Amino acid sequence: MDGYLIVKFLHVSAAVLWLGGGIALLVLAILADRARQREAFMAVIADVGKLAPVVFMPGSVVVLLSGLAMIWLGGIAWDAWLVIGIAGIAVTAGLGALVLGPSAERITRLVQEPGLESEALAEGRHLLRIAKLDYVLQFTIVFAMVVKPGWTDAAILAGMAALVGLAAAMVLAWPGRAEAA
Repeated sequence: MDGYLIVKFLHVSAAVLWLGGGIALLVLAILADRARQREAFMAVIADVGKLAPVVFMPGSVVVLLSGLAMIWLGGIAWDAWLVIGIAGIAVTAGLGALVLGPSAERITRLVQEPGLESEALAEGRHLLRIAKLDYVLQFTIVFAMVVKPGWTDAAILAGMAALVGLAAAMVLAWPGRAEAA
């Protein structure tokens, strides 16, 4: 086994942990919100704040660094799939570090303040919509890593862009269901 395969194993393992852990929390939050279980919903958001610095951020860093190492070790050309992957990782890691993690921590603090539970719930639901977009981005990255579209694969690239654009419109631009529980 050579260095490239070891780095590839680290890359895939970190991506699985990052993506799998986050999607599990996302599903738990969606289920708790749909069941109108406020305490369970807020507990999931608190878990996001706890796991972000110990699982999600380190995972994203390992994915990025090992991906760059594979480019160097494998002499891989800068094709579209590679640029999409690196840009996507940077965007989703930045979204996690600058929005998702800090928002989860802020919402957890709001829950502890008397009279601010409704505000915390509304912010939690907003955070849930942003997390949904984040996971559309992450699965788009996984798609790009598997399919490996080139710069001339216009239909695939346009389809990926349309999917992310539609998700952004649905998750961020369109209002969600009533915030009252």
